[in-house]
Amino acid sequence: MHCNDSRDSFGSGADRHANLGNGSIDPELILGVVRAAGAPVVVETPADGQADDISWLRSKL
Repeated sequence: MHCNDSRDSFGSGADRHANLGNGSIDPELILGVVRAAGAPVVVETPADGQADDISWLRSKL
């Protein structure tokens, strides 16, 4: 599954990724979807901060 936060609000039509916790999606909702998917994760966040996003996900899962 692909995992990212969203720079823009729901319904905007934009697909701009943000680092986890820095966008418009509640981080707990992101975690819930990742857990429910039970699949490998591809982190699709900006390069600047992506290592922190991966570390954060690993610490929560």
